[in-house]
Amino acid sequence: MRYINDFDGASKKGISAVLDLVRRFDVMDLDVVQFDIENTGSAALTSLRLFGRASPNAPMRDITPVSWTSESALMFQPPSVAPTLLAAGAATQYGINVTSMYQVEIHAAGAGAVLVLSAGGYKVQP
Repeated sequence: MRYINDFDGASKKGISAVLDLVRRFDVMDLDVVQFDIENTGSAALTSLRLFGRASPNAPMRDITPVSWTSESALMFQPPSVAPTLLAAGAATQYGINVTSMYQVEIHAAGAGAVLVLSAGGYKVQP
């Protein structure tokens, strides 16, 4: 696997009680994206969802895996702890297969949570 980019570094966002966009990633030239998520806030997340778009004009669709902790066509590297209810002070990493996607988004909810999100994009083929 060959590292491509870090999407302009880490981002930090306070999370509200309502599901909202945390960050969007352009992934059209990538095979895998590895995410590192840390909750530095005072409360746990109540929801974390993934959305994906197949092309620039396609709608953004919910692609949240049925199981975060099992390998699947989407989950290239499952996290050891499901990020959907990430506790305050906790962190997790996971990798997703994005070979057929143009963009992906992470949405979260959890009043009092603060997400620090880093990601790396990779090509599997040379």
